[in-house]
Amino acid sequence: MTIEEAQQAVDKWIKENGVRYFSELTNMACLTEEVGELARVMARTYGDQSFKEGEKANLGEEMADVLWVLLCLANQTGVNLTEELQKSFDKKTKRDKDRHKSNPKLKIRLFNVTKIVYNIQTKRYFGGKIKGKLTAEKKTMSHA
Repeated sequence: MTIEEAQQAVDKWIKENGVRYFSELTNMACLTEEVGELARVMARTYGDQSFKEGEKANLGEEMADVLWVLLCLANQTGVNLTEELQKSFDKKTKRDKDRHKSNPKLKIRLFNVTKIVYNIQTKRYFGGKIKGKLTAEKKTMSHA
C-alpha cells in the first residue's frame, strides 16, 4: 500500500464507519496520545522499564495507530503526504548530504549497561557496569 492509498483507505473507512473525522485539534490530541503509547512500548522493549503484568510488546500496532491518526490529520487538512515526504527527502538530502557522514558522534556508539558477562578466555562470569564502544571495525568492552 502506498502512502496515497493509505490516505484514501483511511478516508473511505472514516466515511463508511466513523461517521466523520474528529476535529483537527482532537486528532492532534489523539496523535499525542498514540505517540505516548508508542513511547511506553519502546521504553519497556528497548529501555530500562519492564512490562506490567498483562502488557505486551505491541510495537507494530502502536506505530500503526500513530500512522492512522497522522493520515487522518493529513486528509482533513488537505496535505498530500506522498508529496510532502518527497519534499522532506529532498530537503534532508540537500541539507544533510555530508553532515552525518562527517559527524564523529555517529562513527562510535557508546554503551553503558549492567550485564552479567562471560569471559571466553578466562571461562568466568562477572557482573557490573560494562562500558565500551561499538565501531564499524570492532567491538571493545571493559569492566568498570
